[in-house]
Parts: sequence; C-alpha cells; structure tokens
Amino acid sequence: MMYIRLMLIALFFVILQSCSVKRPLVRVKMWEGENEKSGVLDADGDVVIEVGRYQINRTTAIGVAAVEVQGLEGLIDEDGSWIIEPQAEGTRIYTSPELDRIGGPFYELENTGEQGSSCEIWSLKTRKRLNKVELSSCYEIADLFAVRPVESGGLVGFMNTDWDMEIPAQFERGGYFVDGLAKVEVTEAYAEALCASDAPLTNEHIRATCKDEIDDNPYGSGYINRNGEIISRFDYHRASSFSDGRALVSRYNDSGIFLYGYIDETGAEVIPPQFEWAGDFSEGYAVVDLGEHEFSRGIIDENGEFLVKDICNAESFSEGLSYVAFDCRAGGTGGYIDTSGEVIISNLGNGSFKAGHAWVYDRLGEKNYGLIDKNGNWGLPYRLTEKPERYSDGLSRFSIPRNKETSEWKYREGWINPEGKIIWPPGWNDPCHENDVIVWPEGSCAE
Repeated sequence: MMYIRLMLIALFFVILQSCSVKRPLVRVKMWEGENEKSGVLDADGDVVIEVGRYQINRTTAIGVAAVEVQGLEGLIDEDGSWIIEPQAEGTRIYTSPELDRIGGPFYELENTGEQGSSCEIWSLKTRKRLNKVELSSCYEIADLFAVRPVESGGLVGFMNTDWDMEIPAQFERGGYFVDGLAKVEVTEAYAEALCASDAPLTNEHIRATCKDEIDDNPYGSGYINRNGEIISRFDYHRASSFSDGRALVSRYNDSGIFLYGYIDETGAEVIPPQFEWAGDFSEGYAVVDLGEHEFSRGIIDENGEFLVKDICNAESFSEGLSYVAFDCRAGGTGGYIDTSGEVIISNLGNGSFKAGHAWVYDRLGEKNYGLIDKNGNWGLPYRLTEKPERYSDGLSRFSIPRNKETSEWKYREGWINPEGKIIWPPGWNDPCHENDVIVWPEGSCAE
C-alpha cells in the first residue's frame, strides 16, 4: 500500500508540473500606415491579447508579456491578466531554467526619477521585492551577478541570491559568473592599486599586465573568481563569458593591432592571441580566422587544433552540426559537418540547428528557403523567399517585404510554429493565399 501511495503522489506532482508549463507567446504586429499595432498569440496561433488592445513590447517562453500603457510597462500572463499593472519605465524578465533552483523566474523594474536611475528585482512567483540594497542599475540575474548600487559612485559589484552584496562595488563594468568566473572592466585606480599590491608576486598574469602597464598599454577587462580576486590579465580589449571552459579575449600585439585568443579557468592564455577574428566556443569548437587570405578560416578544438581549416566560412556548432562553406565562389561547395569533421549533409546550408531543424537555401531545387531535419530531409511542403530566424522553442520568424504592386506593408514579419503552421499573418497558412513570401508546390491550391 505504501508503494502505491508513493506512486500516486509522484504521479500527482508530474501532472501538476505538466499543467503548470507555460506555452511560448509570440508578439505579432501589423501597421495601419505608419501606426504600429501589436498583439500576442500562443504557439497554436490562438489569440491571447488581441491586436491593438495594448502596445506589446516583449514576450517570453513562459507565458509572460511586457505591455506598455501610456509610456509605462507592466506584465501580463498568457490569460491576458495583469501580473503587475503598468508602473515602470522598463521591465526585464529572466526565465532561464537555471534560475528555477534559486527561486526564479524574476523580473526587474527600471525607472528614472529626480534621484536618478533605479532598479528593483522582484520574484515572479511571490510578487515580492528581493534586493535589499538600493540599485541604480541591474544586469543579467544569476546565482552571483553584477549590479550597480546607488551608493557606489557608479561602480559595479556582485550580488548573491540572498540579495546581499557579496563582492563590493569596485569595477567599471561586470558580467555574471560562468564556471566560477566573471568578466569585469577595471578602473584606472583599481589597476594602479593592484599593481602596487603583492598580487603580481603570486600571479604571473597580473605581473605580466602590470609590466605592460609601465609601457603605457591601456588597462581594460579581465576575470575575477567568486572571491572577487583577479585571476587573469586585465588589459583585454574584449572579454567574453566562459563557454566550454574557454573565454574569448583580445588584446594588442606588439604591432598595435588586436588579435584574438582564448584563456582557461586559471587565466592562462591556452590559445594565445593570434587570430584576426574569432568566435566563442560552442559544443567544444570555435570558428576562427587567421586573416591571411580568402580561405583562412577554420574550426578549432579547445586545444587550438584545427578540425577543419583553409575554408572560406563556417558557423558555430549547434546540436552537433556546423555548416561549413569550403568555397564561397560561384558554384562553391558546402555542407554540415559533425564533430569528427565528416560531412553529414552536403550541398545544403547555412542555418544553425535549433529544436532539431534548420532553415536552409534550396539551391538545387526550388531556389528558396526550406526547413530540414538533421538527416537533410525537407520538413515542410512550402518554401520561403526570405530566410527565417529559428528560435530555441521551435518558433520561426520571417521578414515580409513591401508589396511590389501596391506598396502595401501591413505586415512586415510573420511567424511559423514548431509544427510548420504559419500562425501570422492571418490566412497565410492557406495555399490559396497570394503573397510575395510563401511558395507552395504547384497544384497545392484547390480552387
């Protein structure tokens, strides 16, 4: 009996959780002349907020929309009910699954008054204000994240999810922690104090930067650990957040030009700055460009070894595949490779895979854009003349050009749901609807 009871309790919580899952919301727009009207649909195309009722500024994947009324923003749920009525000049909503374990989702209310800018952090579940310190600005929320306290004189520190300041405000700018490290931009006073301390004696990266500072190289960005201690050089011109144990950085070389490389969690330049251009690591690989000639791009692993090289272009890996253009000249070759460098899908590209599919140009067939799966099979009967942008929830957005004959521009973008249904503009899922974007196979329209 005890076993059955436990199973029933577990089943109850599974059902409860599934019932509480919010469907993605889509912000849709139409124009009457130069006047924009917006509304909200769910992923099935059903109306959540009718077009023209409110000014919709943003939607989220958890069924919350930011709505503007008379210059102030509020939040509305998927039933069209107010979560908070319009009261802030701006709102930001943070919905990533990682935030659930620390009490998320969260939202921020941002205002500018006589006393200056302010930012308040609130719980979407409890509707309670969380930050104990008065803030002039906030950044992306994580378990330890950058904020600018009112009393800091414009400097940035880091707040924890007990909503206290854990790392004092002392930086020009800051990011959020990934793999135990966060990027910061140091001030001149901070750099001078650091170089005058004992830190250069124990940290070779700080020592190298302080030496270069004497030679008049500018200070800039670096990385701190969760104790607020700099662990890397702090003269980087660009510093990205960590991904796959690597962070993209750039700094001047001896010739006075920026070169890109990568550091690890110790601050060491494991792939020294040498690339004219480089991207962040994704799924263990990064796209780089040596800048030497037309075919100087390649894909490297975390050790800086080339998976493929001497290509003209490539995209970051997504869902185990990367589009590579081996030759960008007319009639050139390209296709998707896997992480072993093997071509899995040839003669198709060049969109990233999200939710198992990618929009690609059908250069051998219809000469338009279609949706393929990871085996290279076409997933929809129609094609689009404009390439859509695919989102992680499976939704796709496409641009609509002005009608060539009437110059009408009532709809400037459309949406396709994960099942391939065109949910916006109205009527466009009908093969008999004539427009300049959707191309149905011949004979699809049965008059």
